Amino acid sequence: MWALLPNIRLDRTMLIALLILSNLLLLIALLWLGKNYLRQRDRRRGRKSIGSNPIPLVEPGAIDPRFALSRAQAPSLDSEVRFIGAGGTLGGTTDTEAWLLAGFAKSARQIFELGTCTGKTTYLFAANAPNEAEIVTITLPPDGNAAGNRAAGDDMAALETAQKESQVSEFYYANTPEGRKITQLFGDSKEFDHEPYRGRFDLIFIDGGHAASYVRSDSEKALAMLAPGGLLLWHDYTPSMTGVWDTLNALHQSGVPLQHIRNTTLVAHRAI
Repeated sequence: MWALLPNIRLDRTMLIALLILSNLLLLIALLWLGKNYLRQRDRRRGRKSIGSNPIPLVEPGAIDPRFALSRAQAPSLDSEVRFIGAGGTLGGTTDTEAWLLAGFAKSARQIFELGTCTGKTTYLFAANAPNEAEIVTITLPPDGNAAGNRAAGDDMAALETAQKESQVSEFYYANTPEGRKITQLFGDSKEFDHEPYRGRFDLIFIDGGHAASYVRSDSEKALAMLAPGGLLLWHDYTPSMTGVWDTLNALHQSGVPLQHIRNTTLVAHRAI
């Protein structure tokens, strides 16, 4: 009997060690969940959070004066647009984002969009842009294969989402008077030849493939196509979209000045 006591003491010591280890692991998990909750909460409220993005937050009025708040802290009549609500649209923007994008289009005569999806944003551009405006938009063909251009580090889920969002049988703008302003291109944006469009556009919107290599490629081409004084916008700047998040943070840190529009996932760059 007495010979069993050392084993009992050893088992008790191991049990205590396991309990301590499990409690430490639980504490680490709770700290991670708490930090993640605070980050998401602060992002929704438009605040900087623990480990937040290096891209500065700005009010919409800092991007376009028509969105500056009035003395009553309300949007001015200059920000009025033709508008369609979100309504669960595939790959869609929020109502606030759609309102801003439509407003930016009001003074744009040459617009380029990377990522047509349903064509809702394309339609809003055409509906709010001047009568003489031209909108060019590109999307994968329904039988395209973004995964074929996958680069090291790309998120396969992001490529699959891009493919899914190209499976549209009819665009929003089809059979509308606004459709006359729109030129629809089909193809992989990595293979798109942007040289004929260099320096042409005063508004460009990037909402295509969210895999890192596509965000980098689309950004490089968009920056080249932007006219002096033109506005470049990206969608889905959020930690959950790592390809967009990491690429834009790196772009900003490389010296390209970017601004994150408060209460949205839109990032903006104004060409000099």
